[in-house]
Amino acid sequence: MHPARVYRGIFWSSLLAIASVAAITCVASCAPPPAPATVSQVAPSEAVVAASVTEADAAPDEPPEPPPLPSSCAERLEITKDDSACIPDQDFAKRLCAGSFPDVAIALNAKDSPWSRVWLAGDVEAWNASGARFTNPEKLLFDEEVLVLSRRAAPAGRAVVVSGVQATYDVMRWDGTCVSVQEGELRWKRPPAPKTALISWKNLEESTRAALLASKWVKAARDAADKACASTDDATKRLACKTAEREASQAVGNALRTGLSVPSTPARRP
Repeated sequence: MHPARVYRGIFWSSLLAIASVAAITCVASCAPPPAPATVSQVAPSEAVVAASVTEADAAPDEPPEPPPLPSSCAERLEITKDDSACIPDQDFAKRLCAGSFPDVAIALNAKDSPWSRVWLAGDVEAWNASGARFTNPEKLLFDEEVLVLSRRAAPAGRAVVVSGVQATYDVMRWDGTCVSVQEGELRWKRPPAPKTALISWKNLEESTRAALLASKWVKAARDAADKACASTDDATKRLACKTAEREASQAVGNALRTGLSVPSTPARRP
């Protein structure tokens, strides 16, 4: 065979071999890159972690706002053929008597409120109306003014005269606590000078205190109480402090009875 032909055959064989190797290499290296995976495909746990962090960082729900204080009678209790008592909703009364709400007592005792007042017919020892039992019952004084909240009738079929069993009333004192008293311990005719329970001034909200101090009589009585209670290191000074606090509480009651305006929706309420 002619040498030129031999060389041409070798050349084309080599060229085909190189082309085949290049084709095989391109199949492995020239394929298009795979489509990018989504976040959920790559790391589904990351999405869960992100959602958990968002929920953890979210602010906790605020407690629901207490409802406003009632302003009208839910029921009228017939006391006699001539007298009836305006009382609030019984769910509200139960919540009220489950704690102590001095600012609520101030608001409910405003002069224009519809609630019925009654007065103690004598010095009375009464239990807390929530059902709690203490070592000593509450001491209420003759002519102390209270608000009527509810009445429980005497057990049927038992003679009041013989057994002394009477209907009982849950009433709220001016200090924001409730007590249960028997019907015969109350009177419905206002006395000449109604008494006010001892009010804890320091436990009143700032807005309530500011409103009460708008009365010059309350302010004078509070100044006197603060001065009397500045020192209580002996029995005489402690007695003077307690007397001054009672007089200041009485000034608060007198001011509200004559029309002093106070906040109608305290921040802390049942």
